[in-house]
Amino acid sequence: MSFDIEDLRDCETDSARAAWLLQVPASLLLAEFMAIRAALMAARFLAGLDYLDAEARFLTLPRKLGRSFDPVFIRAARGRLLRIALGEASDFQHTARGESVSYG
Repeated sequence: MSFDIEDLRDCETDSARAAWLLQVPASLLLAEFMAIRAALMAARFLAGLDYLDAEARFLTLPRKLGRSFDPVFIRAARGRLLRIALGEASDFQHTARGESVSYG
């Protein structure tokens, strides 16, 4: 799989977009945050936007010496996106239950 933003834009399904997001290096998520966000907004993939925001929040939080740090919010975001990538859920199912956040 290629980790070029064009490949994300070329994804035809939410499942493909979710798989791309879950496999891309974290450094690319931060370095190309705005381009990835624009691609997800254009595709109206709200669960992907939720995931991107959660990863950015997680990757920029201060870490504590000697403590494992795995907050619930990142596990939930990754799990939600994994279910979409595996075809077990759709973005609509998540937004219909109110799990998506607003992007003011």
